[in-house]
Order: sequence, then structure tokens, then C-alpha cells
Amino acid sequence: MGSIKSKLVLGYSVLAIAAVLAAGVITLATRHRMLHRELEEQGEAFARLAAPQLAAIHDTYYRTGYQKFVELTRRILLDSRDLRRFTLFAVDGTALFDSSTLDEPAFLQQARPLARARPEEMPCLRDIAPASIRGVDFAVYLPVVETWGQHRFTAKFEFGYGRVHGSLWWVGLYTLVGMSLGVVLILLVTQPLADRIVAPLRELSSHADRLARGDAVHALPEERSDELGILIRAFNAMALQISSQMEGLKAANEDLERAYNELRSLDRMKDELVANVSHELRTPLTTAKGYAEHLLHGVTGFAPSREELARSLGIIQKNLDRLQGLIEGLIDLSLLQREAFPVTPGVFDPADLLQSVRENYTGQELPGGVRLTFANRLPAATRVYGDRERLLQVVENLVTNAIKFNRLDGRVEVSLDAEDGRVVFAVADTGIGIPEEALKRVFERFYQVDGSARRRHGGMGLGLSISSSILRAHGAEIRVESRVGEGSRFWFSLPRITGTDGAAEGRPTALLVEDNPPLRQMMADRLERHGFRVFQAGTLGAMREALERQRVDLVSLDLQLQGERVDRAVAALQEAGLLATIPLVVVSAVPASECALRTAAFLEKPVSMEKLAHVLERVLKGASDGA
Repeated sequence: MGSIKSKLVLGYSVLAIAAVLAAGVITLATRHRMLHRELEEQGEAFARLAAPQLAAIHDTYYRTGYQKFVELTRRILLDSRDLRRFTLFAVDGTALFDSSTLDEPAFLQQARPLARARPEEMPCLRDIAPASIRGVDFAVYLPVVETWGQHRFTAKFEFGYGRVHGSLWWVGLYTLVGMSLGVVLILLVTQPLADRIVAPLRELSSHADRLARGDAVHALPEERSDELGILIRAFNAMALQISSQMEGLKAANEDLERAYNELRSLDRMKDELVANVSHELRTPLTTAKGYAEHLLHGVTGFAPSREELARSLGIIQKNLDRLQGLIEGLIDLSLLQREAFPVTPGVFDPADLLQSVRENYTGQELPGGVRLTFANRLPAATRVYGDRERLLQVVENLVTNAIKFNRLDGRVEVSLDAEDGRVVFAVADTGIGIPEEALKRVFERFYQVDGSARRRHGGMGLGLSISSSILRAHGAEIRVESRVGEGSRFWFSLPRITGTDGAAEGRPTALLVEDNPPLRQMMADRLERHGFRVFQAGTLGAMREALERQRVDLVSLDLQLQGERVDRAVAALQEAGLLATIPLVVVSAVPASECALRTAAFLEKPVSMEKLAHVLERVLKGASDGA
């Protein structure tokens, strides 16, 4: 290591000395040019100012006032520290005055004849433009010209470079001192620098000790190309292999721990699911069984009244429906576990879906006095593309939760809005709200804010998870915002299809008016398979709204809706023109003899779905042929 260090110190020192020498030479050369240029510029400026003054002094005092002439010319010499001599030359080269004669003991113009100008100076004396000559000294020639243009004589000023050379000597001295200090400084700096360069050896030794203890180490820098670099690369390869094996073992341990935690979580969720399912299934089953036993006891003993019989059968039906919902939830659970919800998308009217939800709750008294409202703020002829039944399941799940987790006399609003080319389905409530820490988990399967079997609200914790999976199958996402004690709002959106887009399908449109939702949906499914675009209505108001909002090619109508005959109301629509040109097919349990409407066909219930489809197709074909 001592050898490597000494070589480094020597090499850096030589390099530093060379750099300082080069910097000194460049500094001297630059300073030399700068000082010369500065002196020449100052000399030319001084000569331009002094030449007219010298000419005036010569004309005024040279022959008449010698002492005054000497005083004034000496003052010109003293005004510039670089001016050594000045001379006045006639145009023919004769010297009229030379400042060097001022140093003679007895200055007289006639003391001695003055020298003539040198031949190389003659062009400068005859020219009426200023000129300069560089040599040992710097000479500036300034012509003196009368106002009428006569070139009388030329003033020559000679400036010495002595001050420049003196300055350069000091610059050289300072540069030499700087070089010496720089060399000393470099020698001081290269010592720790050499220590840093050989430090990898010490770090290599430290890494080897840590690796031997089984600790993880990072790779050493491999920029060296000498023997030390080869050693570092070999060590890094060995350390990488050992670290990789250690990381593999660590990852395997983490995977085992994660799998163990997941198994524990699944086991806990399985226990909760079994407890919840057991509780949820047992409750309606016990209720239905109790009322069935009560009715059976009535058959074998006392006879229940008609009202009690109707109430008991209604309770049994309600609990059987609840059992059916739970079983369907378990079926959806299997689909959820495979993450493969089957969807059959198509174009449908979201207002029709909203109407189906409304009809499912029509006439029902909601628990806790909760009020359910609906708001459709969509433009006319708005359509969306998706699986209507699956999306209906999503909305019903959201409405069920909003009712279940609401406060007394609370409100639930189901709304449709158009926003940025999309249709927004939203369910908002004024219920208990969801804590912020639980918002990210409400869509997990089996998760409930209160997951105990003794919780206040029933359910298996699957509704939101199933809804989220259904929407993912549609390329959509369910969102939620909530505040504890103020309520929650769940919403999702689908791309909006305008009425003209739906009409471009070229399919005939049928409006089904039927107050039995399962039967109406069965009829709609069959007609869809026969190429119809189907809109649904469960009330006369919904029928009127549908006729006003979109084009309808055919209407299928039940004469009895919500327990009331609608013959007269439909006849009024025919007379008003709303149904004047639309074929009307009646599908009803009311005898045909009691129907006074103008109809294209009359089918008595029960009727097969296939027959219904063929009759509607025949009626529609006859209407188009007649047109």
C-alpha cells in the first residue's frame, strides 16, 4: 500500500506543478498583452491632447520666451509617466524641436543643430492622418494642421515600456510565489486523497468480515482496473451470490408468513361466514317454519281467519324470498371467488332500470320510517350499454344497504344524472355513515364494519363486494364518500348513448306495461332474443312518460295495473293521439269481451313467451305493411 500511495502522491504532484506552470505562463502572456495595449491606448489619447498644446507653445514661446517654453514643455513631459520624449518635425523631416535638449545646461534653440527624421519616419510625417510605430518604444505621430488645411508640422511622442516590464516582473514574482504555495498545497492534499483511494482495501476487509458473520453487504465500486479492481470484482460476485441466497431465504420466509396470515384470515372469515350464514338462514327459516306450523295447526284444529291466513302466507313468502336472496348471494359468492361474473350487455334505458327499482318498493313500508325518493335528471332518449339485470342487482344492493344502515325517519335518494358524456347512478342516504378507516375495506368480501354475529344489521357482507365485481366486468368502478353520523353516497357511471345512437341499431322498439316485475322481465328477455329493443313500465304514469320520451313501435299492455283497470285511461291516450298510430297488444287475465280498446291483438293470460313474441312480430309486420 505504501508503494501505491507514493506513486499517487508523486503523480498528482507532477500534474499539479505542470498545471500551475501552465497557468503562470498563460497569466504572464495575457498580462503582457494587456499592459502593452493599455499603454498604447493611453499614449495615443495623451498625444491627441498634447499635440495641439505643444504646437501652440512652440509658436508662442519657442523664439521669444525661452524660460516659459521650457517650463511648459517640461509640464507636458510630467503629465505622462510613460512619455520619454517628444519632437516637432517639419513636413520635409527637419526637426524643429526635440525635448531631449531640455536636459542640456544652457538650452538655446541655436545650441546645436537638431537631427533629421529617419527615412522610415518620413511617411508618417507627410501623412495628415495620425500614425504609430511599435518597437523598443512606442511612437505616436500627430499632424498639426491649420484651420484652412495647411499641414504645418508633425508632433512625435515616444513612450517607453519600462513600467510595463516592471509590472510583468512583479506578476512573474507573484506567479512564482503562487506556484510554490500551490505545490505545497497539492502535496498536502494528495496525502488524504491517496488515503481515500486505498480506502477500498480497508472497506473490502470490513465487508469480508461482515459477510463471514452472515450480514448482508452492498457491492463495492468496480471502477478500478488494476489488481485491486480484479479483487473487488471477484469479491462482489461472491457477495452477490451469497446475498441472493440470503434474500431468497428471506423472501421464502416472508411468503410463508404471508400465507400463514392469509390462512388465518381466511379461517377467521370462514368462521364469521359460517356464523353469519347460519344466523341469516336460520332466522327466515325459523320464521317461515313457525307460521307454517301455525297454519298447519289451524287446519288440524281451529280455522284461522282470512286476514290472519293472508298475513301468515305473506310473512312466509317474505321469508322465503329472503332465503332465496341468501342462496343467490352464496351463488354469487362462488362467482366472486372465481372473479368471473357473467354479463350479457345490451342497450337499455337507465330510466327503465330506475322505474324497476321504484316498483320493487311501491306499497312497501320501509323499516324505521325511511323515505325512498327517486330523481331522473337525464335528457330524453338516453341509453347506456350494459347488463341491465346485473346493474339492477347493483342498484338494489346499494338501496338495500342505504335503507338498512339509515337512521329513524331517514331519507334515501336514488338518482340518475348526466355528467361529461356519462350516466351517473347514485344512491345517497342520511344514515350512520362509514368511518374513514373502513372506507377502503367496505368492498372486500365478508367485510362489515361490525362483523360479529350479534351485530345489529343482518347480511353476509357480500353485497358491495359483488356489486364491485359486477361493475369491474362492465369496465366501471363503484365509488363512495361518507361522513360518520351524516350519511353515505355510493355511485358509478357508464358511457352515455344518445337516442340517435339507439335508433341506429335498426331494431323495433316494444314497450312492456306490466306490474309484475318477474313476468315483465321474462317477457323482455324473450323479446330481446327475438330482436326487439324493450322498454319496461309498471304503471300507467311510467307508460305515459316512456311514450313521451322515446320512439315506440309497439305497446304490450296488461289491462289491470296495481289492482286497478286502466281501460279508460288508455282509451284517453288513444283519443289524445299519444297511442293513435302505435299498435296495441293486450296481454291480460281480463276476458277479451270486457276490453273496449282498439287493439291489434289480444292474448289472455297465461300465455307462452314464444307465442307472445310471434304475435308481436306479426302485429309489427302488419303495421309496417299497412304503412
